[in-house]
Amino acid sequence: MVGINNPPRPRGRYYESRERLTNLPSHLAGEGLGERETVMTFIIEGVLQSHDRLPSVACIGRHRRGFTLIELLVVLSIIALLLTLAVPKYLHSVDVAKEAVLSENLHLVRETIDKFYSDKGRYPESLEELVSEKYLRSLPYDPITASTRTWTIIAPTQTNDSPDAKGKVYDLRSGAPGSTLDGKPFADL
Repeated sequence: MVGINNPPRPRGRYYESRERLTNLPSHLAGEGLGERETVMTFIIEGVLQSHDRLPSVACIGRHRRGFTLIELLVVLSIIALLLTLAVPKYLHSVDVAKEAVLSENLHLVRETIDKFYSDKGRYPESLEELVSEKYLRSLPYDPITASTRTWTIIAPTQTNDSPDAKGKVYDLRSGAPGSTLDGKPFADL
């Protein structure tokens, strides 16, 4: 009872355990044991009594075993949704990059053929001649066919502008079937 003579006792783990230690059961108090041994005996008895109130090991393990089937299905459906959004954009960007590399390779090889013609006064006999004469470091790569051997080589024609055109490589086209994303055939690039 709280009143003038009985002030309210503070609450909390520290105060409650201190109160229990000062109010030891009668069979533990005194009887030839020192204060330290008495406190240790009280603590051990408390642990043994509270052991019955602890959850069993099987109960603890059951809650920590893993995810439920519903949780796994929700996560997998979210991943599938994200993949359906990302994969088409990725594949489209790969196709755009291949087309850009193809048009750049064709542009550089055509410039190299023109430089060869202006230096030598004739067109090269093959693409390998451009490499052997150090106009190119290696044969150009066609990213659509993934090869350096599928190029369509166009020979020079006899026209009024160049009646004595010599050589076999006037222009270069891709040998890849199909067309670009714009609908233009690869052979017309």
